[in-house]
Amino acid sequence: MICNTSMHHLLNDRPSISTPMMTGYPICRRQTEAGAPYWTLTDAILPESILPSADLTALEWDCNEVMLDMDDSIPVLLNAGLLLLIRWKEQMERDFPDVPFDIVLSVDEGEEGVPPSVTLRFYGVREGVHIVEPTEASLEKCAQPILLETVNP
Repeated sequence: MICNTSMHHLLNDRPSISTPMMTGYPICRRQTEAGAPYWTLTDAILPESILPSADLTALEWDCNEVMLDMDDSIPVLLNAGLLLLIRWKEQMERDFPDVPFDIVLSVDEGEEGVPPSVTLRFYGVREGVHIVEPTEASLEKCAQPILLETVNP
């Protein structure tokens, strides 16, 4: 797992708190009419049809987003997000061991009346192409705290 400096500070400064285990958000394998595999959340809202030329990684990025905003406490939200990340990682390793994935977790610390939230996304890495480059230098360019977990590299 790699992260930028602001995420590193959040991870190190969070108190030990109890967070209920995340349930829901399971991942399933789907395929296009042409037979190309892609992965989504089971309850993802998908386009009616996917063209054979579709960028499946971008589709996964768009469809596989979970925003957690059930609390105003960033440590509570971050812990819940980390638990979901672990759940996804375990399922990816167990059910799709030959497929490389990236899981991205970012924190919106909230401002001007907007409450804080944590957003998670995942996508399959195809032909070594990452939407978010898995380097600390790349993550440092992000304005928000962010971390990236590569699964089945």
